[in-house]
Amino acid sequence: MMPVLSAARYLSDSSFSPLPPPVDLRTGQAECLCRLLVTLDGGVSSKATSGASTKRNLHNMVGVTMSAVTSYEADARTAGVEYFDPQDYLINILRRATANEQDMLIELDGIGEVILLSSRGEYFGFATDMAAFCTAPTDNYTLTILKPGHLRLPSPEATGRNIDELMWQTAFYASNGRLMEGCFRDDVVELTYWPNLTRVPLTENTPRIAALLNRHPTSVTFAARLLKVEMAELYQFYSAARCAGLARALNRKPEEPKLEPHRNQTLLSALLTKVARL
Repeated sequence: MMPVLSAARYLSDSSFSPLPPPVDLRTGQAECLCRLLVTLDGGVSSKATSGASTKRNLHNMVGVTMSAVTSYEADARTAGVEYFDPQDYLINILRRATANEQDMLIELDGIGEVILLSSRGEYFGFATDMAAFCTAPTDNYTLTILKPGHLRLPSPEATGRNIDELMWQTAFYASNGRLMEGCFRDDVVELTYWPNLTRVPLTENTPRIAALLNRHPTSVTFAARLLKVEMAELYQFYSAARCAGLARALNRKPEEPKLEPHRNQTLLSALLTKVARL
């Protein structure tokens, strides 16, 4: 029988939740400078003293420049943007559990519980206030990893709700108009799957934002101007969609583990896309 864990122990003990490997991210001019280093390695002879010296000096120069460019790009992307760290919220627990294909009972005193079935791509929610459940400090949760045969596991015949809906909710409520770390306002966003608009929390313009990003991928900033929508609303939508695995940035590699959409999501997306085109 698995012990009842505090969230702090689950998140810190790799024997319970080994992390997925980190993703190396290099974008824009910094990536060009990386390619320049490869060219230098192949084009400057290491046998000649002058060649070796030149190569070493160029490596040092490009290394410093690359660091400066990366810092400049980061500052330009994040200036004036309020971010939230997903590691401070339930999102962190869900990501680790799904990455490790763990079924889990997540309890929050006074609010209720959620049974996460990573093995089935489903969850069962028994919380009186999902907004409060999704935004509590991670230290407040009590976790139990459910092994096969555990009494709290729902029967195979019981049908839960899609995990992507839970991921959407956690990021939507945690965002509260802020952008999730790992996302940028200049990301060219494509909505690859529609959210189930009858099952997830929305803003007034969620359907319009979804239709635009599904048919015409564009940056968060340009989408806000085009639709005349507040940036905070775009940040909340993008954070939720990205966390749920429904959206991707076309101009760079993702920084967070990607959650594959539920098996029914493809059909639903196709139907909603057709409706949007009417």
